[in-house]
Parts: sequence; C-alpha cells; structure tokens
Amino acid sequence: MRGFLIIDEDDLTKEMWSIPTPEWTKNIFNEKEYKLFIDSIKNLYENTDRAIILNVGCSLFKGMSLRGLDNFLCDLYLDKKGVSRLFDKLLEVYLATLEVTLKGVGEYVDILVFGDDLGAQNGPLISPEIFKELFKAQYKKMYDLVHNISDCKICLHSCGSVYEFIPDLIDIGMDALNPVQTNTANMDPKKLKKEFGEYITFWGGGCDTQLLTFGTPEEIKMDVRKRIAIFSSGGGFVFNQIHNILANVPPENVIAMFEAVYEYGFYK
Repeated sequence: MRGFLIIDEDDLTKEMWSIPTPEWTKNIFNEKEYKLFIDSIKNLYENTDRAIILNVGCSLFKGMSLRGLDNFLCDLYLDKKGVSRLFDKLLEVYLATLEVTLKGVGEYVDILVFGDDLGAQNGPLISPEIFKELFKAQYKKMYDLVHNISDCKICLHSCGSVYEFIPDLIDIGMDALNPVQTNTANMDPKKLKKEFGEYITFWGGGCDTQLLTFGTPEEIKMDVRKRIAIFSSGGGFVFNQIHNILANVPPENVIAMFEAVYEYGFYK
C-alpha cells in the first residue's frame, strides 16, 4: 500500500515547535511578541560579552511525535512520498520562521542550534542511504538560508552514534556538532578529530557522563585532561560533557570536572 501517510493540519500545528525563543512561548508572528523577542536578545547582545546562542529546533523527526517512532521509522521505507510531503510541510514553517527570526535578531545571534537525534547507542538510528535520500536536502535548505542571510554559525545537536552522517552534514554547512557522544559506536575522539577536526567544531565530548556519575574525582580529572588534549588540538573545540548532568551525579564530581578544565588552562 502506498501513500497512506495522512497529514492532519490541526495536528501539525499543535505539534509544531515553530517559535524559536529562549522561553519557547513567544509568537514571533505577533507584532507585540516579536518586538519583545528582538528586544530581549538585543539586550543580551549589548550587555554581555558572551556568545548569543538561539535554539531553533527545526526537527525533521517531528514526524515521530506525529506518527509515533515505530510508524515513522517504517514510513521512511514504506511511504517515502508521504514522508517527503510531511517534510515539505515542516519546511514551509521552518523556513518562514528562520527568515523572520534572522531578520529580527540575525545581527545579534552568533549560533543557531538545530536538533535531531540521528543516532542510537550502537549505530545510526536511520541508514546513511535514507539520510541522503530524504533528510539531507531538507537540512541543506535550512542551512543555506541561515548562511545566505546571516553570519550565524550552525550547531547541530544530534545524540548517539552519528559518525556516518558527519561528512554529509559538513557538506551541507554544519559548523559545529553537539553533544559528541563518544561513548557510543564509532565515535572515538581521536578518530573524530583526525577525520573532521579541520572542518567542524566539536561542542562536547569533554567528559564521559558515565564516569561523571560513577567515577572518582581524580578519574574524572584524568578523563577531562585527556579529552581536552585531543579535541582542542589546533582549535575547534567547545568544552562540554558528553551529555546532560543528571540528579544522581555527585556534586564533587561536577566540581572536579570544572577544576580540571581550568587547571588545564582551557578557559581563563
């Protein structure tokens, strides 16, 4: 059976994360809220010396929340035309949102963070062939828009084992990768740095979160020093632990991680 993916406009609107703002609550297509959105980011730009990072999401895996994970993964193989129609719908909103966003705050924002978890623990969540066929061109449309109308850098948050996608992501304009989950398959730090360090910034991979949870402070310091030495060689590294710090991580281990970063001299 072909063409069975039905796009419900109401569900699409309800599920769409189309409003990129720190609070994820402002409607940038509303004049009053758009001004508040711009003013808040402009204020950060003018009154801090930090990079301004805006999370825009723009996930193509939105189909997962619309269809369910099992159905969506099956759709990628059994109903490619339907998936393409869904992606076209998503892109209509994403491109319009990105354009309005960058028109308002493009001069203040340094980095846009996109998000799609393409990897699992033991390998890619989808095949590289499906990525090239259905995903790559859609990402490129968004990345091209950003690079064509702004100086913003593009950081992709994609968990898990994403090694096989990195060459294609570099090809379409990804500038940085996060969280660099080196405790998954094919994500060895030395291998990543050697093959891709010339082309992208690694934003993460700085401390193994399993070790952060169960290791000793000294073990954590040794791990952080080793990883900084690998990833920071020649530049192109933003320190961050592999993934989120959860509630069961001992506070002394978090302190040890940051002490190691400053002792190494990575941040002044």
